[in-house]
Amino acid sequence: MDSTVILWVLGWAGVLSVVIFVVKGLLDQLLPLIESWRNFLRALRDNEAPPPQQLEAEASEAVTNTTAGDDVAAGTEGSSHPPDIT
Repeated sequence: MDSTVILWVLGWAGVLSVVIFVVKGLLDQLLPLIESWRNFLRALRDNEAPPPQQLEAEASEAVTNTTAGDDVAAGTEGSSHPPDIT
């Protein structure tokens, strides 16, 4: 009889410890999730989407800047052939 009670107590203590561990893990993930959701809503509220024409202009400007940057890095800025190596 005594061993049965001890086994029941140990079993329920194990179950309780697993439940506490799982709840703590969920709460640790829940707080950053709520913070991210609030940041998302704040960004959505503060920043309105720019008009489509502005998005197209920014995209073409980014492509032009990337191409010019590659020419400068290669040393061929303003010329149509590679530099002479002497």
